Amino acid sequence: MGKKSQVAIYIIIGLVLVILVALLIFIFMRQSNSVGKEQIPEQIRISPATGFIEACFRTTAIKGLEILGSQGGFINPEDPTIIGRPLRFNQNKPTEGDGITLTQGGKKVPYWAYLSSENDCTDCVYSQNAPSLNLIKQQLDDYIEDNVRNCLGTFEGLKSQGIIVTEKSNLKVDTLIADNDLRINVDYPVEIEIEETKTEVKNHYIEIDLNLGKIYKLALEIANQELNQSFLEYNIMSLISYNSGTDSEMLPPISGTTSSRSPIVWSKFKTELDIKNELNTYTPLLTIPGTRNFRPISLSQNPNSNQNSQPSIENGIFYNFVVDILNENDAITYDDLEASFIYLNWPIYFDITPRQGDLIRPEEMSSSFANLMPFVSQNYRFFYDVSQPVIVEIKDPDAFNGEGYSFLVALEANIRNNDPLQPGTFIPITGITADSLSSSFSDPQQFISGIVTVDSKDDSNVHLSNVDIEYHCLTLSAYMGKTNNEGIFSSRFPICFNGVLRGTKPNYHSASVELNNQVGISSNINIKLPKLKQLNAELRVIDDDFFEQFQGVTNPSQLAQGLNPQSIPQPIYNEGDAIFISLDKIPETDFEEPFSTFLFFDKDNPASEIDLIPGRYTVYGQLIDGNGFLIPAKTVEVAGQEIEYPEIEIRPAPMGGVLIGEENPFVANREELNNANKIIFVVFKNDPPEDFEDLSSLGNLESISANYTTILMPRLVS
Repeated sequence: MGKKSQVAIYIIIGLVLVILVALLIFIFMRQSNSVGKEQIPEQIRISPATGFIEACFRTTAIKGLEILGSQGGFINPEDPTIIGRPLRFNQNKPTEGDGITLTQGGKKVPYWAYLSSENDCTDCVYSQNAPSLNLIKQQLDDYIEDNVRNCLGTFEGLKSQGIIVTEKSNLKVDTLIADNDLRINVDYPVEIEIEETKTEVKNHYIEIDLNLGKIYKLALEIANQELNQSFLEYNIMSLISYNSGTDSEMLPPISGTTSSRSPIVWSKFKTELDIKNELNTYTPLLTIPGTRNFRPISLSQNPNSNQNSQPSIENGIFYNFVVDILNENDAITYDDLEASFIYLNWPIYFDITPRQGDLIRPEEMSSSFANLMPFVSQNYRFFYDVSQPVIVEIKDPDAFNGEGYSFLVALEANIRNNDPLQPGTFIPITGITADSLSSSFSDPQQFISGIVTVDSKDDSNVHLSNVDIEYHCLTLSAYMGKTNNEGIFSSRFPICFNGVLRGTKPNYHSASVELNNQVGISSNINIKLPKLKQLNAELRVIDDDFFEQFQGVTNPSQLAQGLNPQSIPQPIYNEGDAIFISLDKIPETDFEEPFSTFLFFDKDNPASEIDLIPGRYTVYGQLIDGNGFLIPAKTVEVAGQEIEYPEIEIRPAPMGGVLIGEENPFVANREELNNANKIIFVVFKNDPPEDFEDLSSLGNLESISANYTTILMPRLVS
């Protein structure tokens, strides 16, 4: 075949290929022009609706996670259904509650490890309120289910785009908390209608970049190591030891002796303030090796020492801030998480012995040899009791796309007689689970008593609805339910001898009564919850000069008018002046719930508010003078020898107060409370001591109050 023939064949083949390609392009273009909206992939078409729904679930989940993180793993710590009992919070005395209130009316963080007994206990009990990871997951699921519709609404925004969304059944949330992220599966069947085309979508899936599982494990490890190693307690004692000595500018020493007739004295109030200041300064320096924000304090060498010398004693205190509690061999590392310790000057429990009222002074020791002058020394040996509330913040700075996430846990440090108060046999915290709540005691299948009918009323005999009913037996407890609109709750109960039934309701003081249950035996129980009465509170201050105006006055009405607290002008507060008042109700039965309240007055808070219930009260008040006092140094001659007494300066200083005891208590009945809108407190102020011998009068509140009981007794005013 010639070359011309071959070329012709190639031309023909090329033309055929061109025609075929053109034909394919023509067919494709015809099909493309005929494609309608119904041919758009379904997932893309309904994405505005599914995207909106999943965004709402994501937003609601993040809000729930933030609440859980800010309250120690609880959505509502005071909800008795979560762990089978309500947690109690005392903002003025956080070490006497089950957790810490961060701000007035603010977030509440339950203790994961703490002394649940009274602070002055002898047979002390430790408890924990750490929820399990599964219990956290259940709370988050419930929170999303209960709150997501606040975001979804009625899908009005989608309707304006021509999209109609219809719920087909109730939603169900199932969260998986992993170490590195959080996955939420939502069973939420909806029908999405767009241009008369309906699509049913049942499942939704959301991922959140939060390693909550790892955060929880680190928080649990820190709480367990605090119970096991008492690192918070040892930090407190290190600070006390380092800052104490036989010097009035330091803390009272744990042990010390001086060969002097002149004792050094301290104020208990001032010592407590100094310890709080130390804790406020140094608690944030605690740092954990292996965490992202491990920042040990660098120790400087003594400038007078050589290169090979050890760090100076002054710097040795900083070793205690390194809390080495993580196991380097663990498979999990925490170098992506921060762990910080927080103390915001919250009230602590504090006592120190021996002391005389507010006065802390040494024991004087004297010995003599033959006819020589006696040898006198001062023995300084003091024992500290301290309970400190502490917040541990576990933070993931990278969570939520770099916005960060914090998880707060409360711990409580407890020292008694200079030693850590041990929790007894160390039982690791594993977290409260839903299964543990369904123990044999709280399992409804074990409610085998007869029908127990609880009739709840207030102290005016008005029936109370929505009263939470709990039943306690030693360390076991079961949440039973709420009273109905008639104030009645009826149910079978667990079996217990010496059990206690407890009723709680907001704005009422809780009530407890004895309830012994037997198999098949029914009973009727009445409980009364006193209603809280809110009163305005004012303060008056009197001194010895106050009574001089009545010398020679014999007219009874004139005396009564002059001694009326309302006729006494309110005090003028100087910088640093403060008055603390606490009222404690005297219990009328062995099962009565404790009731106490606390007030604080100063330059910025000249008036306050207080909640009271009817009853008999002890009253304790302490007046703090911001200017304090100064006793000049002096020299006296004793047995022919000159003895120098050093200058004593205490600023601020306790200078009086009030003490109303059980023998002659303050009494408030219901009628008086209902008619009153104000309560006036009166405290006595001592004159500043001018000599060392006058110091003992500073702590003599009992005798002062006994002399002036009539005027110092609180008054209810309508």
